Amino acid sequence: MKLNIRPLLRLIFKRFFGDFSGFVNMCAEHIPSPVNSAATKVGSTYTGTLDNDLGRAMIKCNMNYEHVMVHTTKLYPDQEAISFHVFGRVMCGTLFAGQTVRVLGENYTLSDEEDSRPATVGRLWVSIAR
Repeated sequence: MKLNIRPLLRLIFKRFFGDFSGFVNMCAEHIPSPVNSAATKVGSTYTGTLDNDLGRAMIKCNMNYEHVMVHTTKLYPDQEAISFHVFGRVMCGTLFAGQTVRVLGENYTLSDEEDSRPATVGRLWVSIAR
């Protein structure tokens, strides 16, 4: 007998845990929007000065800013382990497929640009959008 177990599991979990929309509602009500939390995020992750145009653009999440700034959260290697897929948050500007960007490493400084290199943006995805 090959039955689809999903409807049964859904019924059991709904009776045991209740309606799952409460979790989604809690996230929507209590987790601040990216615009509202940008100042905190930028203040805790960005090491440069915030008293210039770039700093103000990141705090305001200005999508029309001339430069794009992406905070990389995770790097996922491709199947051949030749390149990476980057999971990150766009702090300001707009990112396009085919755009040339400069990737800054962890040890990058304005005085020593050795830890940076140009790269081309491949495909773009929106992860778990609702």
